[in-house]
Amino acid sequence: MPNEIIKSDSNNFRSFKEMILRKDEDSNLINKIASDYSRIPALMRALNNFLPSGIPGALDQFLSEKEAEREQENTLRALYLLATRVLELESKNNPRLSDEMFKFLFYVYKNSETDIFSRIDLDLIQNQLGISQNKTISLGQYLTDKGFIKFPSWDVGIGILHNGILKIESELFTYNDLPEYVNENEILLIRDKMQLRLTLLQHIFKLTGEDTYKKINHLELANISNINHDIVLRQLLPYLYNEGWVKAATSDTIKITEDGIEFIKG
Repeated sequence: MPNEIIKSDSNNFRSFKEMILRKDEDSNLINKIASDYSRIPALMRALNNFLPSGIPGALDQFLSEKEAEREQENTLRALYLLATRVLELESKNNPRLSDEMFKFLFYVYKNSETDIFSRIDLDLIQNQLGISQNKTISLGQYLTDKGFIKFPSWDVGIGILHNGILKIESELFTYNDLPEYVNENEILLIRDKMQLRLTLLQHIFKLTGEDTYKKINHLELANISNINHDIVLRQLLPYLYNEGWVKAATSDTIKITEDGIEFIKG
C-alpha cells in the first residue's frame, strides 16, 4: 500500500493528499494512516516528527481550515517528499548511515545552511566531533565517495551536496529520539526550509504561467517571494535545480520545467 501511494509523480501525490485529508466517520484519520503504514514504522515516525503538533493536531488544523490553503499545500507536499525519501532510505539500496557518519554529515549540513557553494573549515568539524584529524579525513572521504559531500582537501574545506541534504532530512525525522547534538529548534528550522523551497517553486509556477520558455529574473523572484536574494540563489534554487523542477536560462534568470509544473499541479 505505501509503496504504491508514495511515488514521485503527481497522481501519487493526489492519492497521498486525499488519504491524509479523507474524513471517515467510522474511524479517525490517525488510525487510518497508522493502519496503512504499520509495516513501515520509520515512515510513521517521520510523518509524525515532521509536524510540530504531530499528525493528529495537523489533521485537525487542515480539516478545520485554520491554515491558509497555500500553507496547507506546502506542508502536504513537503510531507509527501519526506515520505518518498524515507521509503528510499528503507530500501536495500539506501542503507542508514552509522551514528558516527550521520553526526559528521549533520554538522556539515548545519554549518553550510544547505548552501552547496559554501566551504566549511575542517578544523571546525573536527572540533565539533571531538575526533582526530586522521579520523576526520577518513569519515570525510567515505561521505565524499558516497556523494554526500565534496572534500577536495583539508585546506580548501568541505561542502554539502544535494544528496547529503536529502540524506540528513530523510534520516533525521525517522529517529525515535533526537540525537543529543540536535535540538528541537533545529528541527523546526529544517521543516521551515523544506516548505520554503516549495513556496519558491509555487511563485515560479505562478510567474511563468506554466510557460517553460518564460524567463524569471532571480532578483524579481526574491522580491516577489519576500525571501532574501542570497538565500534564493545559494540555498533554494540549487535544490530546485537538482530536483529537476527549474533550470537556468541565463546568468540571472531561470525557467520552470515540465516536471516542476506537474509537481505543483499535483
